[in-house]
Amino acid sequence: VGSVLRHHSRRKDIAGWVHASELRNSCDLALGAMLLGYRPPRQIDARLQRIFDNGNFMHLRWQNYFLSLPGRFTVTVGRSYYCWPVAGEPDLVVEHPDFGLVVVELKSMNSGRFGMLRVPQPDHAAQVQAYAALTGASGLQVWYENKDTQEPRTFCQGCTPEVFEAPQRSYERAVERAAALAEQVLAGRMPRPCGACEWDEWAAALPLDEARLEALYRAKEGMS
Repeated sequence: VGSVLRHHSRRKDIAGWVHASELRNSCDLALGAMLLGYRPPRQIDARLQRIFDNGNFMHLRWQNYFLSLPGRFTVTVGRSYYCWPVAGEPDLVVEHPDFGLVVVELKSMNSGRFGMLRVPQPDHAAQVQAYAALTGASGLQVWYENKDTQEPRTFCQGCTPEVFEAPQRSYERAVERAAALAEQVLAGRMPRPCGACEWDEWAAALPLDEARLEALYRAKEGMS
């Protein structure tokens, strides 16, 4: 675990960027708040924390497997990539002279959900598409592991191309939307609440903090 963690840098919620995993949030106000570096306070009970911890250790285990690959493999884990307005940390970026650059997204789920898995879930396909755009990878893969049996199941762009084509178009639209919302926030107007999510009441009271606005402007202008 220690050998893998040395490759990781702790993600920070910084103004100026929206994370790849949050880009598809349907609430404009939520994305506006994210672009200012805000996140709502979250209460996590002990059971949910254990679920998160198990998922984190699954990621570390697979990252260790990949970092141990021999020969001409170049494996990157824990690195942050930025292409305004999106930031993200792919689980795995793998490069080899024979197949180029591939980004791999790791997910775990219980037996019930795993048994119904026939294609990558839409959010996961969209997330790996975002990471491909951030890294310049030409290959996209989503790897699932059954939490109960540790059985793996993998999906790649070449095996199920139709699953990954729609998220590419969706990603481009999502980036355009986030950029437009950033312009609105920089003009001093927070987006309207959606009326249906946890962000509404909390984010509606957020101040348009001068330092956060400056950070968003600097990120947009490439000076961050």
